[in-house]
Amino acid sequence: MNADGSGQRKVSSMSMDHGSPKFSPDGTMIAFEANPGPWRIYVMNADGSGTRKVSNGPGSDEHPSWSPDGRMLVYSSGGGGSSSLYLIPALGGTAVRLTDGRATDMQPDWGRMHQAP
Repeated sequence: MNADGSGQRKVSSMSMDHGSPKFSPDGTMIAFEANPGPWRIYVMNADGSGTRKVSNGPGSDEHPSWSPDGRMLVYSSGGGGSSSLYLIPALGGTAVRLTDGRATDMQPDWGRMHQAP
């Protein structure tokens, strides 16, 4: 898509619901959530090719966010009124649980880190 909004084109041919797209820091990939039942995290090349599922959590996996170097994704996973944050390699692998699920941890954002002076 061009800066003025023209030139839009569809990049996903998936027939299921999907959303929360996030471009990787270098702009070459897109992470998103899709609902094959339950929701999972997927990545694909920015041109729409190379789609792959990267998460398979215990509940619905949603709201991916890229690490600043583009190698990892953080996302929320849960059900039954609580959720936890997980960290996983962007191209798939073993997810690591970051929070204990005693609260509703959702919509993580790998924002800019601030250093003390």
